[in-house]
Parts: sequence; structure tokens; C-alpha cells
Amino acid sequence: MSDKRGMTLVELMVSLAIVMLIVATASAAYIKFLLSYKTHSSISESYMSNLTGLELLRYDIEMAGYGLPSNTNGIAYTEAASAHYGGDANLPDPSTLNDTATPAPRAFVVAKSANANNSDILAIKSTLANLNPTSKKWSIITSAPAASDASLTVGPKVKLWGGTALDPVMDFTTGDNIMVLDNNGVLQSNAGTWCYSFNASAPYTGYYSNATAIAPGAGADKVYYVYGLDNSAGAHVMPFNRVDYFLAPTTNKSCADFPNAFALYRGVVNQADGSIPAPAPVLIDCVKDFQVAFGVNPTGNQIVWQSDLNQENVPSGAGAGVAMTAAQIQQYLRELRIYVIYQQGRGKISKSPDYEFSGSFSPGSDLVPALNLNGTWTPAGQDVYYHWKMTEMDVKPVNLVNLLAR
Repeated sequence: MSDKRGMTLVELMVSLAIVMLIVATASAAYIKFLLSYKTHSSISESYMSNLTGLELLRYDIEMAGYGLPSNTNGIAYTEAASAHYGGDANLPDPSTLNDTATPAPRAFVVAKSANANNSDILAIKSTLANLNPTSKKWSIITSAPAASDASLTVGPKVKLWGGTALDPVMDFTTGDNIMVLDNNGVLQSNAGTWCYSFNASAPYTGYYSNATAIAPGAGADKVYYVYGLDNSAGAHVMPFNRVDYFLAPTTNKSCADFPNAFALYRGVVNQADGSIPAPAPVLIDCVKDFQVAFGVNPTGNQIVWQSDLNQENVPSGAGAGVAMTAAQIQQYLRELRIYVIYQQGRGKISKSPDYEFSGSFSPGSDLVPALNLNGTWTPAGQDVYYHWKMTEMDVKPVNLVNLLAR
């Protein structure tokens, strides 16, 4: 007769305890894996979002100076109104970065350590700042008649890219506001008017014929450049577009030090009237610092880095403390380096008691000569439980040219 004795209560309890231990271990490993997955997924998501913001900043820097007058020809202009963005006292007053009315606007203006956490404010000026369908257009004025149209008399005409029809992307149309520069970048005006509302009512083959009022002195040997601004109605106050980059309070409660946390914003100055609406959505959230360094080339052989846009490295310049002129920026500024210290990740997983950050950030210490842009920041206290990163971005403005100082 076989022994069919079952498990005792003690054996059953031991087996159950072992199974529970295995399940608990597996569950803990799974939860840890899941948290790790969510953390890396969140970091990747924030990285892609931040990359988009940085690429917009890169584009604005590269286009700085595009269509910017090198000489306003005695025409007075104004910029941002004296107020805060969107009327919010927590945001900067962009009028502090305005240029004087003459002789010319600067492609870049910086306010050093003038913002949150001693960060910088950077103003960028060009016709392509605040990109819109009209500002993407450009053309030329010439006095040469079209060979295929004998009826077209000699006189200034705006080039029509579409030939016998308007090109929907490149050609100006009725209502587009334009400005005109000559070969030396001098702003053209007629009886004090420099902003023209384009009239496309009478196109010829290859040309428009309505440029007499724009460039009355145009000769057959002279070419003028036409830049689009926007299609806003009414008088315009400045012959360029402008955007500002700055830190401002964020509404993201997952940022370290909230509510005393910041984000990088891009503010737009209204080209038509100088008004300063609330800035666009956040470019980079949970930002600790935003710093800018400027690489000038005083000899044509080597970049020299400086923390500001003053004349300490400009040949025959007035020295530190005196701002570079528009022509000096055009002639000597060749590179910008941007530093952004920000928190990686989103939501609750951006802070983890299982993670502890170690390290420090020193914007500008990698340059030659090394610059102390805002000291060294070492996360401490609750900040060590957040993922931090410092992005360094080198950008070369492609629309600054060597103009003689004037």
C-alpha cells in the first residue's frame, strides 16, 4: 500500500512564503524597470522638445542682420514700447534693449546678468526675425527693361520671380509691407517714408512697374534690395523685425524650486507699432540659467571670446564698457556660444529619491580665454534629486559681413 501523505501545514506555509518572496522580488524588479523606462522616455521626450526650441534660437542667430540697414539715412525709428511683455511685471522690459534711432540698428543687443538668476537677455534683429509669409520674400529693383517687352520704359522696377504670373511663395502681393536697401545697406526713403505697402495691380512680364516712388533715383547701373516685413495694416515704427530670448517664471510644478522656477521664452516685438504681447509658448522648460558669449575676430586670424558686446577687443575701440556699434558688430562678430542649464524629464519622475546628481556647471569655462559668465552652480539640497544638463551651442551668424566702420 503506497504512502499518499500530503504536505504538512508548515511545509505549505514555507512554500507559500517562497512563492511570495519570488513574486515580490519580481514585482520590485518590474517596478524599477518601469520607472527607469518612464524616466528615460521622459528625458528623451524633453530632449526632443528642447531641441526644437534650440533650433529656433539657432535659426534666429544665423539670420541676424539679414536685411538690416547699415545706415538708416537719417530716418528716425522706434522699437519696443517701455513696458513689460504682456503687461506682466515678472517679465523683462524689452525697451532696455532698444537701439537709438540713428545711425543703424545692431544685429544683436545683450543685457548681461539682467534677468532671473543673473541670466542674460538676448535681442536679435533682422527682417527674418518673427518669420511670416511676407518676411520670407525678397526681390531686387533694377532699371533695366525686360528684353521681351519693348513697351516697358526704362525706370525702377521690382523683379517678379514668377514670370508671367505671381510665384505664390516668393513674389510680393498687394498688402505686403516692404523696405528697400541699396548695395551699401542704406535705407531708402521717399519724403520720409521707408515702409511701402506693395501694389501688385500692374505686373509686366518678369517685372513689376510700381517702384518709381520707392527708388526715384535708381539708375541703370544700380541695384536695390527689397525685403518683406509683414502684412500688418498701418504705419510701421522700425525697419526690421526683432525677437528677444529671456527667462521668465514657469507654470510647470514639476520644475525644481517651483514656484521660483523659470523657462526660456522667445518674445516678439510687434514691428508695426512696437507693442510687446505676451511671449510665445515655452521653448525650454525648467531652466536654471541662460548665458551668451560672443566670439569676435579683431585680426581676421583668431576668435577672441568676450562676455559682452563691448569694444574691449575691437581695433581702435573705446574699450570695455562702451557698446560696439552696428558696423563693428557686422565687421568683427563671428560666433556666439549659448549655454542653457536645464532640468531633464517631465512630471513626477523628473525628481527621484533613487537618483542623486553629482557635478557642477560653469558656463564659459571652456572658452579661450575662459570666461566666468555666471560663476559655478552646484545642485544642492532638493536639487540633487533632479536630472540636470548644460547644453552648449555654437552658432555662426551667416548674414554679418565685413563692412567698413562708418
